Amino acid sequence: MASSSQVTFITGGASGMGLAVVEDLAAKGWNITIFDFDHEAGGKVAEKLGQQVLFIKGNVTKYEELGAAFAETWKKWGSIDFGLLSKQVFANAGIGEHIKFYEQKEELPEGFPAKPSTLTLEVNLLGVVYTAYLALHFFRKNASKGGTLVMTSSASALYPSPGLALYSSAKHAVVGLTRSMGAALKAEPITVNSICPGLVPTGLLPQSFSAALKAEMVTPTSTVVKAINTFLEDRTVTGQAVECSGPDLIYRPSFEPENEAARLMLAFADGKVPLNFDMADMQSHAKAKQEVYEQMR
Repeated sequence: MASSSQVTFITGGASGMGLAVVEDLAAKGWNITIFDFDHEAGGKVAEKLGQQVLFIKGNVTKYEELGAAFAETWKKWGSIDFGLLSKQVFANAGIGEHIKFYEQKEELPEGFPAKPSTLTLEVNLLGVVYTAYLALHFFRKNASKGGTLVMTSSASALYPSPGLALYSSAKHAVVGLTRSMGAALKAEPITVNSICPGLVPTGLLPQSFSAALKAEMVTPTSTVVKAINTFLEDRTVTGQAVECSGPDLIYRPSFEPENEAARLMLAFADGKVPLNFDMADMQSHAKAKQEVYEQMR
């Protein structure tokens, strides 16, 4: 079934920031897929907003589940034959951090501590990588070959967060992914940006903590919605990390190279400084290294 309405795929759209974006776009007539693990909350949102919302229960760390949800969204609302589908993807799903990374742990009989949980990395980074990868595939199926991808990072990607080592690491990586994809896809009608919210009262925070926050410390979900609409309305903005702090949107540019070696390295990465070697050798070398690690997994 094809639709002339715009279509968005939002991970983590059953609550918090994702829900705020869902409600805003629904009011503007968008068709929306919510992909979330919370079946009860997602079902209630879909029931409230009606036929323009498709809720799919799933886990962003499960690639097959996420891929099937993208495919179902495409089947329900779009077709490359009609060319009527434009897509916006909001990779928003995330969780907080509870492990005490710095604590001295007891050793196992083998002489080292038990493996730490990496779930924070899996949801906040791997889930985003999967979503971005799938988004590119389906953007290119559009008649326009384009789309808008927005990934949720965090203010923890911009400032030191001593108590959130793994969470902060994942969110730093999302900003790196944003900037790399934005630069790589400039020749295509695809924009890639990320939001870096401060303290937003969502399900990531316990109610007691949210209640204790001073008003001037809080970033309302309306600021996040404003950022999303900025990306949708201005197709020249790409590769940007935008801090959402209180009522403000603050663009955080990447660092500029400080010396000639750094400038040449970046120019080479952009294909502007040719070197006398076969790129196929580099790719073959990298593939061989990867195969060794795959065998060791």
